[in-house]
Amino acid sequence: ILEVCEKQEVEFHDLRNISFKAVNVDNHLIFPSLQLNSPFVDPRTFTVNCAKIKSTYGVPTAFSVKNSKGLLPDDLKLAFHLKGVQKALVDLGSCLNWDLVILEGLPMSELGKPAENGLLVISTNAIVADTFVMSAMGYNDECAEHLVLLARRLGLTKESFYNLEHYDSVKSMCRPLVYAKNTIQSLAAKYGVAIYDGKPCSGCVESLTKALDRVERGKDGPSNY
Repeated sequence: ILEVCEKQEVEFHDLRNISFKAVNVDNHLIFPSLQLNSPFVDPRTFTVNCAKIKSTYGVPTAFSVKNSKGLLPDDLKLAFHLKGVQKALVDLGSCLNWDLVILEGLPMSELGKPAENGLLVISTNAIVADTFVMSAMGYNDECAEHLVLLARRLGLTKESFYNLEHYDSVKSMCRPLVYAKNTIQSLAAKYGVAIYDGKPCSGCVESLTKALDRVERGKDGPSNY
């Protein structure tokens, strides 16, 4: 990324080193206000959300609204997981607007591994883009709580897209992704262990998977837990 920015003469900034600004959340579910990177709440900034279609722990529909979490300070990211990431995402989606959303699945990411798909969605509204993909991929409302609640505020449902031209063609190349909440249960069964579900992030689940596999193959000592 740094090399591309240098070649194109574009400034690169680490979001963790930018000042944050408190933004009020209307009709909040958890957070009455959120700290966001200041340039993204400045009307002079043209904001672009480049998101991957992927599955993560607790949020099977981890699309562009979920991708917005990169604008939060680290301690607030942790609070999102501990207090309920789906409802927290509703608060985030309610107070942050993107000028352009590019949501791609070329390929999708299924628990950190490539998954086939040919979908590319470009929109000026993150909630519309995400709800469309949720609908096309066949997710139920339980898997997409934050999108259901955000879409409802716009008068949208996943059925809103059924009559769009070529919708059936798009739907035919989509499928729901396996997500980490199911993986916790399958890991416990596969390795004969008891796992306390402490609402980890997807990176932690992937690390646990690799660690259990190494122990199973004897690389880290006896096969006991």
